[in-house]
Amino acid sequence: MKANISIVCLFFVTFAANAQSDKAIFLHHSTGGAVFSEGNVVQWITDYNTQHATNYSVTELAYPNDPWGWENYPYDFWKLWVDGSCDNAVNNIQCFDRLCQDNELIIFKHCFPGAGISEDSGNGNVASAEKTLANYQLQYRALLALFDQYPNNKIMVWTLAPLHRNATDTGQAARAAQFANWVKNIWLTEDGKNHPNVFIFDFFGLAAEQAASPANGMQYCLKYDYEGDHNGSDSHPNTSANQFIGPIFAEQIVTTLATTTIVTENIPSTLSLELLSDASSKTLSYKIIGQTAKTPFRIEVFSVLGQPIIIVETFDNSGLITLNRGGGIYIVQVTINGTFISQKVIL
Repeated sequence: MKANISIVCLFFVTFAANAQSDKAIFLHHSTGGAVFSEGNVVQWITDYNTQHATNYSVTELAYPNDPWGWENYPYDFWKLWVDGSCDNAVNNIQCFDRLCQDNELIIFKHCFPGAGISEDSGNGNVASAEKTLANYQLQYRALLALFDQYPNNKIMVWTLAPLHRNATDTGQAARAAQFANWVKNIWLTEDGKNHPNVFIFDFFGLAAEQAASPANGMQYCLKYDYEGDHNGSDSHPNTSANQFIGPIFAEQIVTTLATTTIVTENIPSTLSLELLSDASSKTLSYKIIGQTAKTPFRIEVFSVLGQPIIIVETFDNSGLITLNRGGGIYIVQVTINGTFISQKVIL
């Protein structure tokens, strides 16, 4: 099916390096901490810097923490950052603006009890700590509105950490998958707006069993091979899981930090971008409006997870790009004479 994409362009300008450039902070509890340490995330980034003469860095913080309870679910981030329960005088519950002052990229996740989602009993309540799909979605929409107020920062959200099959049931597991898919495929596009500074790390897709009838384990639960104890119910992924996922996470941190640009809306410009996607042929046709001179420019296509798909350098103001990828959400970035145009599109 062909989809004519209506583009509202965002124009980017480069900025001088400052104290928070190329710095990320990872807010986590135990599951994230194990991926960070056993997955050797810092060492992976250090090795990358050595090989590429870059200076990317990531620090970790157990957040939220005392005086907050040991809970980091959608409600908690909403309560702290949106509803105003944070306190910049206390590092463990510092506000979002403070995190943005010190870091270019803020990464946050929820620990595995967040996958214990109950059935909805109504339309949801953004101020409710009950773990339901409706409540989670309202809280994520409120968080997204907050993130839009910080266009010069990047935010990376982990999809849910799955539960051990002995710690959940098929209904809860299915709802966890439903929320993870909503975050990946709907959250950033349902309002028809562009949110180019928000990225997704699909931990659920990496750690949860996706097969409907696996030889071992249960669909949408922690993979059997990633269980620490097949007879127990501890949902912490084992060392094998952390060592596999850690480098993938580290690479996505670098990929996300690599775009050293800030978003500035409403800059007068005659440039615009028209896109036409064709899911059947897996192609994307483009046309640059307002570009008359034969000037070289670059087109970059990324997955919604920040993974580079293709880079094209051309003089042609219109053309066809073959993605050879399945349907989904993609980010198209065009660079012309130092001006950046970016938009999420659906194939």
